[in-house]
Parts: sequence; structure tokens; C-alpha cells
Amino acid sequence: MRKHLLLLFILTIFTSAISAQTLQGVVKNQKGEPIEFANVAVLAADSSLVSGGITDQKGHFKIENTQGACIVRTSSLGYKQHFSNFSGQTFLNIVLTEDAQMMSEVVVSAKLPKTILKGEGMLTNISGTVLEKSADIHKMLNLVPMLSVTNGNIEVLGRGTPLIYINGRKMTDAMELDRLQPENIKTVEVINNPGARYSASTRCVVRITTKQRKGEGFGFINSATAKVNDHSRMSWYDNLNWTYSATRWQVSGTLYGKYSHENDNKKIRQITQTADKWEQATNIEQEYTQINPYASLSGAYFLNDSNSIGARISYDRYARWESAGNSELTTFKNSMLDDFMKSNYLSNEPKESVSSNIYYVGKIKKLGIDFNTDYFWQSVSDRFRTQEWFKDAIGIEHNKETNTLRQTYNSLIASKLVFTYPILGGELSVGGEASHSLRKNYYQVEPIGVVDEVNSRFTENMTSGMIDYSRTIGRVWLQAGIRYENVNFKYFDRGVYMPDLSRKFNNVFPSLAISFPVGKVQMQLTYASDISRPGYGQLRSGLQYDNRFMYETGNPFLMPTINRNLTYNLSWKWFSFMGMFRRNYDEISYLITPYKDDARTVLMRPENISDYNSMTFTLSFRPRFGIYQPILDMSLYKQWYEMETLGNQRLTNPVASFNFRNVFDTKWFVGNLSFQAQTGGNMGNGDIGKRYYRVDLGIDKTLLQKRLTLSLYVFDLFHTGKKYSTIYSGAMSTSYFEFPAVTTFSLSAKYKFNAARSKYKGTGAGASQRDRM
Repeated sequence: MRKHLLLLFILTIFTSAISAQTLQGVVKNQKGEPIEFANVAVLAADSSLVSGGITDQKGHFKIENTQGACIVRTSSLGYKQHFSNFSGQTFLNIVLTEDAQMMSEVVVSAKLPKTILKGEGMLTNISGTVLEKSADIHKMLNLVPMLSVTNGNIEVLGRGTPLIYINGRKMTDAMELDRLQPENIKTVEVINNPGARYSASTRCVVRITTKQRKGEGFGFINSATAKVNDHSRMSWYDNLNWTYSATRWQVSGTLYGKYSHENDNKKIRQITQTADKWEQATNIEQEYTQINPYASLSGAYFLNDSNSIGARISYDRYARWESAGNSELTTFKNSMLDDFMKSNYLSNEPKESVSSNIYYVGKIKKLGIDFNTDYFWQSVSDRFRTQEWFKDAIGIEHNKETNTLRQTYNSLIASKLVFTYPILGGELSVGGEASHSLRKNYYQVEPIGVVDEVNSRFTENMTSGMIDYSRTIGRVWLQAGIRYENVNFKYFDRGVYMPDLSRKFNNVFPSLAISFPVGKVQMQLTYASDISRPGYGQLRSGLQYDNRFMYETGNPFLMPTINRNLTYNLSWKWFSFMGMFRRNYDEISYLITPYKDDARTVLMRPENISDYNSMTFTLSFRPRFGIYQPILDMSLYKQWYEMETLGNQRLTNPVASFNFRNVFDTKWFVGNLSFQAQTGGNMGNGDIGKRYYRVDLGIDKTLLQKRLTLSLYVFDLFHTGKKYSTIYSGAMSTSYFEFPAVTTFSLSAKYKFNAARSKYKGTGAGASQRDRM
């Protein structure tokens, strides 16, 4: 801890010592509107560069070390270049005039999005580019460098699912994205190695900034979607977002409904090697049906231009979450038939949750304040009935019915407070967070005696503190920070405190980042750590009965997974690159092993596997040729993980993935053709198996002056998206999985009227704890 604080202190002293002279100013257009991302260069008498920088979203700039400068050159796309004489002033007001010829070219042919490495992230401007013409927010994000969106699921290449912030506020549910329109988005920032200001469990972040819109009154966006797959299973979705805005306040809400009916067939082959070789082949045909109503209401009030308060509440209910299926399980001993079993099951898992947030965001002079308090409550009741038919070793037929009931209750209260203050030419952030979590878990089985009943609860208190400092020196941006987290986990079995299953954790997470240009190439180097604490369901005790040959359990002894990441980013025009080296500690994986010395019966349990190193490389190409824009993302993952496996299989094979999207932006419609592929290879104790590829096709059409958007898409057009995977569980056990391809047709319609961006600024608290529930 002392070393990290000393490093931060030395950094601030060093940066303040070299900033002998400072030039500040603002860049605006002829209408008095601020110009963001304008380049401001301070030149010597011979036109050589002395220092420089870019303007922020308010048009402000600040340039250090201007000694020896004579000229200030300001430029921005769509404006004429501007020169100002410089004789030691400390503040400049710069007004740029539009370049009529350039602006006409932009109108005729929208320009390519520009991606820059700014701060600790990769910032892509959307405003005025072809991206703002996308049919919806998900299709727009799919075109942003380092992002991939599949069936509404957003991923940062090589890093996984991100936390999403909208205008500095953490998104609390995915439906908030539907309120955003591509033409109202200013920038999208992708952070693949977040620093100390984010929770240590955060692996990647996407920050969306919208344009300043002054629309008032009532507005809404309604989107309806119908899907059908090649098994004739249909799903329906409808999402209504409404907003009423006034000068000083805003009220908004969401009404959402879903009926989904999907099939999820699979084949499983389990091999267990003891003195004999046991093989179990299982064919499963199952379907899921969900009915999900959702509602939210939020309000924000602006005390003045710098201070606001607000509150938000949402109710989410799965009135029906039903799954039903049939399976056939055949057991072989040394390749000879040993057992055959048929079974069917029916499960219904209704759940409901309530979440709320109150916040204050504002400034007192130069001091920025961000305060949030959150409350979350959830109830889940899972009834599971299975019917099994089988013959024993002497040929007698058996009919066995088993009923289980699992009830889970979660609650969380959390608060977060962050202060920011400009100091020594940069910005200092100091803050903390505290949360209290409670989980109750009940599990019972009929007939009695199959497995033990469970009556457990646990509490978890988490406190954290962070300090983060960042500043710009000329064209170089520096950031250093440190985060401390303390977790106190207490486990109770039938009301009795269990000290052996209770844990305390103290973790420190330093971060460091530097961004700088080299000619027209921008580079960034970051170091940070992230942690993945076990989900509360993974920490449960007791057995779960699936069938007479399969049981599941949790593991209260699990350690959190910690990753140390060193990342290099590069950006040049329409090309970007990311390389990451990672050291993985105590990764959590599921192992399937024999249960009670019976090779036919297996137990699936989460375990910490041994530490290992891995590397990830991603390349992104986004040029444009007239109406055609090809988008190619490629990634390569390589690990150095060792485990003793059945058959001595190596777990070091690399995995390559490709996503080639083709966008045709015509006057009449926008067409999309994408090709996804992935090779076989290893990730952790798993194997991707055979290569995989699929083709998606879609078309978007806008009508009624862009108020109505119709979209027709086909996913996995050629029915080739079959997937295979393998789980290695040591020298005795290997499990193989096969998932068939599913072709899905989707038709959606979205209508918007006077749509306004949300002015709600609550950032939330306890997000990482709630995700674990």
C-alpha cells in the first residue's frame, strides 16, 4: 500500500514541476456552440510543435509547457483552420468558421467514425458519421471498434460482457439501451482494462455519451419484435419507453413484456476411467417458456446546471419460467451395455425482484460529488419434478418420481460516495463504497432420504476505498490509482454460525495508464487487476438432485479469481489493435467427477483450478468504400494451462475467432451480411471442440421521416452453427457436449415520437454484489 501511494505522490510532484506555463481556452463555432475534439497545437516561430491537446465536450482545452510558443493553430473537421498569435496569454477564446466545401462533402457522404485513444479507453465519435444512421443502438454498437453484438448481447473483444455507462450513469437494465437512438449518440468509449475508479470485479466498460438535447414535453419509443425458429417456436417482445421533460425536471418510465418459447436440445457424453471404463451417452430434448413483465419509473430534478437529485424504482417478474424435457441415458461398462434409463422433467421457476436507487450528483465550487444508495430484493422459487424409468441389474423395471423445491431470497443495500477535485493540473478522485448482502437458501427433496435438506443463509459485508489521479502533459495522458476492498463473509447452517465456511478477504488493486500519439498513430499502455468473486449460488452447500446418475453442489471454500492484466492498444485511422497479457489466479471452473466411489454417478462442483498465463490479441478493420463498409474483427487467445487429463490431452491450443460484417448503406435501406467463425482450442479446463461458423442476414428500412424503423433478420441462415465443447476434470473424467444449430427469423418494428435522452444521473451502488445474486 505504501509503495503505491508513494508512486502516486511522486507522479503528481513530477508532473507539477514540469508545467512551467499553462494555456487554457475554449473553442466554439459561429453559433457559440462548443466544438469537441478540436486539435489545438502550440507552435514555435519556425512552425515546430511545442505542445498541444484536444478540446473536451464543452470545447475547453488546457495545454501545459507553452514556453517558447508564438502561434496557436486550431483545427476541426468541417471548419477552416484557425491561427492565433500567442504572446504568453493564459486564456484564449477561439471561434472557428465552417468550411462550406468540406461541410457539403460531409452531407453528401457521411464520414467515417474516428477512433482515438483518450485516457484509459478507446473513444469513437458517432455524431456526423455513418454510424448514426444505424437502425438501432445494438446495430450501431456492433460497428464500433472492439465491440461485438450478437442477439442483443454486447461483448468487448477478448474481455467479455462490459459494464455500460450512459452519460456517466451505470445502466441498471439492458432495456435502457432501447431508449437511445443512434442519431442522438455523440461518442462511445471502450475501456478494456479499467482502473481504480471502477469496482475490482469490472473487466471492461462501455461509456456512451449522448448529444445535448433540449427537447421538452412528452415523447416515447415503442418497439415490438416477433421471432420464430426452425422448430416453429415463437417468441414475442414489446418495449415501451416514455419520457416527460421540462426545463428543470424529467419523469420517465419503461413497460416491457416478453413471451418466449425456445428449444434447447443437446447431447452429452461422459467418460469415467477407474479400473473399468464407464461411458454414459445422454440425449436431451427440452424447451423453455418464459412470461416476463417489467416496469420502471424514474424522476430527476435539476437544482441548477451543476446539481441534480433523482430516484428510480423497478419491478421485474418472471410469472412463468417453465422448462420441460425428455432424456435417454445409456450406460456402457467397458463398451458393454450396463444400464438404460428414460426420464422426463418439468420445472417452473417463478421469480420477482425490486430494485431502487436515489442519488445526488453535483458540484460545490470545484468539488464534484457523486452519491448513490441502492436497494435490491429478489425471491426465487424453483419446483422440479422428474420421472425416471429404468431396469436394474436383474431386469426388474422401476418407475421413480422425485420432487424438489428450492427457495432463495436475496437482499442488498449499498451506498457509494465519490469526490473529484482539480489539482496540480489534473483531476483527483477519492471515494468509497459499502454494501450489506443477505442470502437465504432452502432445499428439500421428496422422497425423504435421497439427499439431505438444506437450510442455510449467509451474510456478506463489503467496504472499499479508492484514489485515482489523472492529468494531461502536452499530448500525453497519465493515470494512476489504487483500490482497496474488504469482504467479510459469514455462513450459517440451520441458524448455526460455521466458522470453517466463513471467510475474510482484503485485496489491493493498483492501476496505471498512459496514452500518447506517435505521428498519426495513437498508443496506450495500461496495467490493472480485476477480481471475480464466486456467485452466491456457487457458495451454497448441500446436494442438488438432477437424476439418479447426476448431482450438483456448490463450494463454500471457493476463493475469488484474480487477474493481473497488462494491455497495449494502438489506433490508426480505421485500424485498431489490442494485445493483453494476463496472469490468472484461482480461476473458478466446473469439474465433473465420480460421486461416492460410484463411477456411474457423477457430481458437478465448482473448483479453483491452478494458476496460468494467457495472452489475447485483437485486430479491427473498419474502412469504407462508398455505400459499402466492411468490418472485420479478429481475435486470438492463447493460454499456458496444465492439467492432468484423461488421454493426456494438452490444454494449450490457441483459439481464433473471426467476425466479418458487411454493411450496405443505400438511400432506400441498410443491408447487413455477417459471417462469424471460430476455431477449436482451449480455454481454461475446456476445449471449444470443432470449428464453428454461421451467417446472418438482415435489412433495415426507415419510414415516416425516420420515426418508424422496420427490421427483418435471419440468424444462422445456413443452419451451420452447431457447437461442441469438452470439460476436462482431471485424469479420471472427461465430458463432451454437442449443441445443435438453430435458425431464427426476427421481424421488429420501432416507432418513436419526440424521443428524448434520459436526464437521470444515478450511477448506482453495489453493482458487483447484485450481479453475484
